[in-house]
Amino acid sequence: MGINIISVIILLGVLIFVHELGHFLVAKFSGVGVLKFSLGFGPKIIGKTVGETEYLVSAVPLGGYVKLLGESEEDEIGPEDEKRSFSRQPVLKRIAIVFAGPLFNFVFAIVVFSVIFGIGVPSLTSKVGGIQEGAAAMRAGIEKEDTILAIDGNKIELWSELADVIRDSEGRELEFEIERGNKIFHIGVVPEKEKGTNVFGEEVDAYRIGISSSQEMVVKDLIPLRRFFRVLDRHGR
Repeated sequence: MGINIISVIILLGVLIFVHELGHFLVAKFSGVGVLKFSLGFGPKIIGKTVGETEYLVSAVPLGGYVKLLGESEEDEIGPEDEKRSFSRQPVLKRIAIVFAGPLFNFVFAIVVFSVIFGIGVPSLTSKVGGIQEGAAAMRAGIEKEDTILAIDGNKIELWSELADVIRDSEGRELEFEIERGNKIFHIGVVPEKEKGTNVFGEEVDAYRIGISSSQEMVVKDLIPLRRFFRVLDRHGR
């Protein structure tokens, strides 16, 4: 439980840092004064002032802020700081500073997922680890340790791909290409409709054949567009 809380705090800290960094960099680039850059709210834990900006870490980690010079029109600004005041900037420049936070989060997400998908993520293979007694797979002749190579002529490598095809079958017979030892078999399997629950706890109908994964893992390149076009190709046939 403690590890989960720490993980959430670290994740929020990274997201908040990126968000506030967007405001900070665009404000600096635009010539607007930045008085504070804080990770967290509340009492200051540590801080250091560089130039006019105080960089600090505050006690409450669930947040953060960037304090700009002249954020409010009520702030008292000396004549020498008029040009550097946020409230005195043109509308488009103020919009850019405000919008920079969510924009940086969006770009950060793209970069992170590109790196993850480019390197590869651990994924379950299509090797069968168990057969449910009396289920469609058992009746069709699928056995434990079989590796499913293709369904209806479409290559299958990952358990998630296998699950997608079965779920979308709507009960029609599927032709499985299976590797067992050094032999290849073609087996027809008819998925059966069963009651299940989705991630929201709602009761839904789902098609299954009664198999479970072997838990064998492989690091797989999962470029989103490649997976997207593979799904399109499968539905187009």
